[in-house]
Formats: sequence, structure tokens, C-alpha cells
Amino acid sequence: ESYELPLLHTWSLAIEMQFYLGLPLLLIVVSRRLVPWTIGLVAIVFFVYSEIQLQFDGRQSMYFSLAARVPEFLIGSLLVFVSSSKLNSRWLSNLIALVGILLVLGSFLYVSEKDPFPGLYALPACIGVAMVIFAQGSVVNRLISASWLVWVGALSYSLYLWHWPFLAGLRYFYQSYELPLAIILIAITFT
Repeated sequence: ESYELPLLHTWSLAIEMQFYLGLPLLLIVVSRRLVPWTIGLVAIVFFVYSEIQLQFDGRQSMYFSLAARVPEFLIGSLLVFVSSSKLNSRWLSNLIALVGILLVLGSFLYVSEKDPFPGLYALPACIGVAMVIFAQGSVVNRLISASWLVWVGALSYSLYLWHWPFLAGLRYFYQSYELPLAIILIAITFT
């Protein structure tokens, strides 16, 4: 079963590298003033494409597809062209961050493993994260800039690389896909 494959998560690294090779080509070919519009259009086209494929039961292939994941990266890329310096109002900044957090949390609660993902189901979380990043002066950004969270963030790439092989090994050892919470917490601590 795929839950026992220790390197299953490396597909996302391949997607990320392909994106970072392709984006500079787009930036070289497209006129500077058209870049934001081109990025937005490409994101919309790929979101629509992945949603159509998901409707025709391309769920497995779309989940691991560069075409389905590019729009998620492009939403973040669009932030480069939107200046948050125009957000003079702390109230507006806090509102944008709050809506962003609610979109992300709503995705945790609303999206399940049975849903056709990524497609449009990925959109609220991606927009939510972009909103939190955009609202730089917000209370939310000050909270997530706490030194201990920054420290965890510095470890996040290593944690990402090691979490799946460790959990896959535990699943293989326990012969169960549902691991007890205590075992997961211990695994995270020593990973």
C-alpha cells in the first residue's frame, strides 16, 4: 500500500523543482508589464484544466501532476506584484489575515481524502495563505513570527523530508494505517 512507501512524498519535491525551472522561462519570454496578467491567466487555465480532469476521474494522476500544482505556486508568485504597503489600515490588515486564516482552517475541516483534490478544493487554502502573507502588519503575522515558530519553520524542510519515511516504517511495523496519537507524537519528537 502507498502508506508504506518511504519515499512517496518526494513527488512534491520534483513538482517544486520543475516549477522553479519553468517560472524563470516565463519571466524571460513575457513582457514585464504583462507578467502579472500572464501568471493569473496561466493559474486560471491550469485550475480549470485540473478541475476538468478530476471530473473525469483523473484523481490519482492529477494529485501528482505538475499541471494541477502550478496554480498553487502561481498564487504565491502573484504576491510579488501586489504591494502591501498600501495597507495603511491595521484594521484592514487584521481583517485580511483573519479571513486568510479562516480559509486555511476551513480547508482542514472541509476537504477530505475522498474529495477530488487539488483542483478547486485547493483554492481556498492557497488564497488564505496568500492573504496571511499579504497582511504583513496584522496580529496574525506577529503571532506566527514568534521566535519558537520561526525556529520550527527553520526545521520544517527537514521535518518534511523525514516525517513520511518514519511514519511509513511505523505503519509497516504496526501493520495498521491508523496509528495511535501517542506513537505519532513520539515519532515527531525524535524525527
